[in-house]
Amino acid sequence: MTAFQQLPSSVLQTGAIFLSIIIEALPFVLIGSIVSGLIEVYITPDKVYHFLPRNRWGRIFFGTFVGILFPSCECGIVPIINRFLEKKVPSYTAVPFLVTAPVINPIVLFATYSAFGNSFHVALLRALGSILVAVILGIFLGFFWQEPIQKENRLACHEHDFSYLSSAKKVFQVFVQAIDEFFDTGRYLVFGCLFASIIQVYVPTRILTSISATPLFAILLLMLLAFLLSLCSEADAFIGASLLSSFGLAPVLAFLVIGPMLDIKNILMMKNYLKARFISHFITIVTLVVLAYSLLSIPMIRFLVLAGYFELTIYLHLSGKLNQYINMHYSYLAYISMVLSFILAIVQLYIWMKQVKTHSHLNSRLAKMTSISLLAIPLVIGLTFPTVSLDSQTVSAKGYHFPLSEGTDLAIQTSEGTTSQYLKPDTSSYFSKSAYEKEMRTAADKYLSQDSIQITNENYMEVMEAIYDYPDEFEGKTIQFTGFVYNDPSHANSQFLFRFGIIHCIADSGVYGLLTKGNTRQYENNTWISAKGKLVNHYHKELKQNLPTLEIDSFTKVDKPENPYVYRAF
Repeated sequence: MTAFQQLPSSVLQTGAIFLSIIIEALPFVLIGSIVSGLIEVYITPDKVYHFLPRNRWGRIFFGTFVGILFPSCECGIVPIINRFLEKKVPSYTAVPFLVTAPVINPIVLFATYSAFGNSFHVALLRALGSILVAVILGIFLGFFWQEPIQKENRLACHEHDFSYLSSAKKVFQVFVQAIDEFFDTGRYLVFGCLFASIIQVYVPTRILTSISATPLFAILLLMLLAFLLSLCSEADAFIGASLLSSFGLAPVLAFLVIGPMLDIKNILMMKNYLKARFISHFITIVTLVVLAYSLLSIPMIRFLVLAGYFELTIYLHLSGKLNQYINMHYSYLAYISMVLSFILAIVQLYIWMKQVKTHSHLNSRLAKMTSISLLAIPLVIGLTFPTVSLDSQTVSAKGYHFPLSEGTDLAIQTSEGTTSQYLKPDTSSYFSKSAYEKEMRTAADKYLSQDSIQITNENYMEVMEAIYDYPDEFEGKTIQFTGFVYNDPSHANSQFLFRFGIIHCIADSGVYGLLTKGNTRQYENNTWISAKGKLVNHYHKELKQNLPTLEIDSFTKVDKPENPYVYRAF
């Protein structure tokens, strides 16, 4: 002991730090070794295959999350994956398991929680990072990769069969395998702890500070460090925690997420079983996803959300889909959003790059993440959901009402309220009474002067409003227009031709059109028809009022128009 007391103080301090990390990490390594022994003795790929879902997405998520119940250290994960693949477990199930099993298993998560001062937050971020990588790899392999990932001349996989052993001998073998696992993984633990303790004592703080002042470089450095150290996932959290004060959370998070997925020993083992082309894709995807995930601090996420709103507006404009959501007469509102979101995104980028301290009304992390999550929903829907148009299903859900005839009971008008959806546009609220009457009188006279009225996309809403305002004057006029069929289940033989009209956006849209009579064929809902006939007023028994009705001369099936909506112009 006296001899060791003569050692330099720095060496003794290094030894103290080294031993403290070992003491804290050792229980988790021992527990992990025993769990690994249990898996080796009692769990086989055949048993896992038995529970595989039948669809591809289900198998991707099964492989991603089964590590919670079937934990494995990354030190022995590659041979397990190889056995899975030989048992015909799909690659898009096996590879996600390779990525998440060493991270999301309870032992590793509890070790992470403990290492960072009982921080649930860090454990959760680590788990989410590995899950994200796993899902992306699963999607890549399930939908884009078209060939086997195993080498044809791979090493033979030696699978121990313990099924013939008695129960007592199986338990004994669990501990035998655990001992072997401990000596296999323990060497990496010792090496990592030595490295971490040396860094803390011998590397000047100013150097680490200068590195951590550039987040991107710090993240890349710790990702490389995780690769070189090749630590066991049961112990790497304790090394990561020792680096937290010097590098910050984002680089340490990258260290924790990438370490169990990508290190020297794993790559060397992969080389024995898997194709080099797949390994290169694996390394690239894991590196890029972990890098992006680690960079996603709240300031950066805010930038991405703001930039996303700018991108969404650009996308809807360039794709020609903006008119599927709003009346293009109000498109200037979308352009205002585009310009302002771009300006705010640039400001937020500056805040992130320069690490500017800002005051926020969102004090808690939960409030910050909730706001980001909710504001991201429109982006996800807008950029990923296919654009669909409203149809008869929406008509059935919303319902419709005919405009009320003059003299209709006021109680009925009151009961219908403002939510009633009429078969004509009602723009009277945008004018004074006298101005509205003048506007519609002018429009009606324009069309009444025509013997045959051709209703187009441009005048659809105006003509329908005029017809329903002056039904008696339009009686006998020849009308031709296009719309989709709606068969009202509550009114037999009532086949309507509708189009959804937009005044502001599709949220306030309504179905506008005419009841048809005399058509010789009953078409299914949502069939697009070009109809021609004479306009007459029929008494509708159920509604107890006269309605403008199209007596059919021709009823021709047509293709759905590229833009099924019509718009009211003022």
